[in-house]
Amino acid sequence: FSMLIALIRLQVSQVFRSIPFLVLILLWIVAIVPVIYSKIHGGGIYGESLYANTSLLIPLFKDNLLLFSFLLITIYSGELVWRERNLNINTLIDSSPVPNFILFFSKCIPLLFIPAIVIGSGILVSVFFQLSSGFDELNISLYLSLFYYFGAGLYCYGLLSLFIQSLVHNKFLGMGISALLYVFFVMT
Repeated sequence: FSMLIALIRLQVSQVFRSIPFLVLILLWIVAIVPVIYSKIHGGGIYGESLYANTSLLIPLFKDNLLLFSFLLITIYSGELVWRERNLNINTLIDSSPVPNFILFFSKCIPLLFIPAIVIGSGILVSVFFQLSSGFDELNISLYLSLFYYFGAGLYCYGLLSLFIQSLVHNKFLGMGISALLYVFFVMT
């Protein structure tokens, strides 16, 4: 158990402190701020301002939420699996006395945090817009339901993507197969 905790801590710090991850989260926030702002200030039928209630704000960022979560999961599933192989320390890791399921689960946990961070940052932006526009009736339960309704599918996709990366012997081929499966499931 202590090995699992140490490996999870290592994997989480490597993913969430990386510059590309921080840039993509910043791009996610930059993408949803103008959408929410334009809908609140001049988004009515005749260009009037609307109240920034929770049920108005959630649909504004759910499409971008799925896209950015998909991109982050696809990229970081490949990075988590192929990091040791790219650094040529995979033989050292494979010869260590750590069981394979601990190595796999230590890569699952950071991948499951990615959709939660994207959803959480979208919620924080929405709450900021609600409070800054003077609408202080926050529907917290509706915001928290996003972790289940949108997060559950993204968590499953993350595990499937990690599994595919573990089976395929090429990082970019694994990303492509994961992307095709995502498109197939979204279209059906």
